[in-house]
Amino acid sequence: MTGEDDPLAGLRAMAAAALFPVEGDLTLEGLRALVTVRRDAWGVPYIEAASLDDLWFAHGVVTAGERLFQLELTLRAANGRLSELFGERTLDDDRLARTVGFHRAGARIAAGWDDRSRRMHERFRAGVRAWVGAMPAAPVEYTLLDTAPWIPEDEAAWAAAFVLLAWGLSGNWDTELLRAWITEVGNDDLAARLLPPLPADALEVVPGALAGALFDARPRAKGQGSNAWVVSGSRSATGAPLLANDPHLL
Repeated sequence: MTGEDDPLAGLRAMAAAALFPVEGDLTLEGLRALVTVRRDAWGVPYIEAASLDDLWFAHGVVTAGERLFQLELTLRAANGRLSELFGERTLDDDRLARTVGFHRAGARIAAGWDDRSRRMHERFRAGVRAWVGAMPAAPVEYTLLDTAPWIPEDEAAWAAAFVLLAWGLSGNWDTELLRAWITEVGNDDLAARLLPPLPADALEVVPGALAGALFDARPRAKGQGSNAWVVSGSRSATGAPLLANDPHLL
C-alpha cells in the first residue's frame, strides 16, 4: 500500500517521528559517560552504562522515548488530573483518585525513601525530562489533544503511580472495607461468619486427570486478565521446564 492509498499514512509518519531512535547517536545533557542502548530481535531494549546514575537516567530517557503519553496518563490517573485533558468524562476517575488519596499515600512513600531510592527516582525523572527537551517531535497524541507533555516535579506525584498500581492489584478492597465496617459495628466473630476466611491449608491439589477435566469445564473469559503457563521439560528444546507469567497491571 502506498502513501497515497493509505489514509493514515500521515498519522503513521507523525507517530514514527516521535519514537526513540533505534540507530545512531544521541547527545543529552545529564549523562556522565557513554551509554549504549541495544535491542534484541523483539525490540526489547537493553541499557549498558558505566554507573547506576547513568543507568537510571537512560532508563528514563528510553521509557519516555517509547511510552511518554502512556507515562503521562498513568501519572494523571494517579494524581486525579485526567480531566485537564478529557473534560467531564473522566471527572469520576479524578474524584476517586483524590478521595482515596493516591497522591497523599505517594507523599508518605516518598518520605520513606532512603538516599539510594531517592537518587534513583531523581535520575529517572531527569531522563524523562531530558528526552522531552530533545525529542524531535511530540507523540501524536499531544498533537491530537493540542497539549504539551506534563512532567511533574513533585516526587509524590510519581510515587502516587505506585499506589495506583497497588490499588489495581487490590481487587478485594471493597470486601476489606465491608469487613472493617462489620467489625466496627459488630465484632470479629460477626465478620468471620458473614465473610468467612479461606485458610491456605484448606486448599487441596486436584489429581492431574481430574484437574484437566475441571479446567475444560470451567467457563473462562477470553483474552482478558493475568495469565501464566508452563511447558514440561519433555516438550522444550533444552529439556528443562519453562515457566512464564503475564501479569496485566496497567
